Amino acid sequence: MFAEGRGVRDLPAEQKTESLTQIHHDPVYLVQHLNDPAITFAASGTEKIGEVEATVVDVGGAVPWIRWYVDPKTGRILREDYKGMGQAGPFQGETDFGDWRTADGFTFPYLHHNKQNGKDSSTVQYTSVQINPAVDPKLFEKPKQ
Repeated sequence: MFAEGRGVRDLPAEQKTESLTQIHHDPVYLVQHLNDPAITFAASGTEKIGEVEATVVDVGGAVPWIRWYVDPKTGRILREDYKGMGQAGPFQGETDFGDWRTADGFTFPYLHHNKQNGKDSSTVQYTSVQINPAVDPKLFEKPKQ
């Protein structure tokens, strides 16, 4: 990683692990590994999310545990619950998804509202999504010291 005034240094192990965990929670990642026998999907009842009686799906195995609340009519994930490790220690995370739109033939939630330990932590609103866009290889070059 690069920090202004600090130069280039390795990503701390905890931060690297947390970043990989977040990637492994991503629905796109999980769909890409749908047939991986090491990843498990288990229906665990229903729960009301807003006005929807959502199907609860526990995801585990080769990925850190995550719970999805899925709208049975649309198949969209309304909420996900997960456990994580932050700079202040372990936390319980929750993300509500909304503003679903289709881009390049795939439907994504453009709105992500996050909570940690029951408190609002961030809201992310995507303005556009592109599948496999051209990327400048210079973005991956290590900055000079």
